[in-house]
Amino acid sequence: MSAPKGKGEIRFKAQRSEFIGLLHPLESVAQFQSKLKALKSDFPTAHHICWAYRLHFNSEIIENSSDAGEPGGTAGLPILNQLRKKDAVNVSLFVIRYFGGIKLGRRGLIDAYGKAAAVVIHSVTFHKWEPMIALSIEAELNFYGDILQVISKFESKILENNSNANLKLRINIPAKKRKELSESLMSGAFGKVIIKRSERDPNQGGY
Repeated sequence: MSAPKGKGEIRFKAQRSEFIGLLHPLESVAQFQSKLKALKSDFPTAHHICWAYRLHFNSEIIENSSDAGEPGGTAGLPILNQLRKKDAVNVSLFVIRYFGGIKLGRRGLIDAYGKAAAVVIHSVTFHKWEPMIALSIEAELNFYGDILQVISKFESKILENNSNANLKLRINIPAKKRKELSESLMSGAFGKVIIKRSERDPNQGGY
């Protein structure tokens, strides 16, 4: 799997219709919905804002697409198929169309939307992506610095720090490193440590 390092934008014309391809990294369905709403405001005279997205969540791929008023299967699916071809995750891709007065037909639409998606994907740098897992960690506060030092060795990211009387962290870590991290923290050197899986609904927010 791969994920985008940044955003991408391309434009081209086909039979007088203008197509704008926009690619964005994605963390949640809620973030996607917010972006779609913003684009409808930014491009109020566009005839169609077609889209597709793919998210990796809880060991599954969540994906969706829309033709946004174009004939069924001529826009959203070609966009989604380009993301599948790239094996891309955590990404949204929008193709905005301004109709130029000449109908493209089903084949022409499929080709145009597929081309827009492929070109904008090609314009963005992707990196190899590995599944991540969110963990909650609780421990005695006097081990705070030592535990942070251990966590830092495992390519982790602190999502939340709710430490007060006790150490309470939520972290993101490569799934393949979970066992090794757990063994390091549960070795007895840091007192009583509680480690639990912590997931969040992708419809509400991502990591």
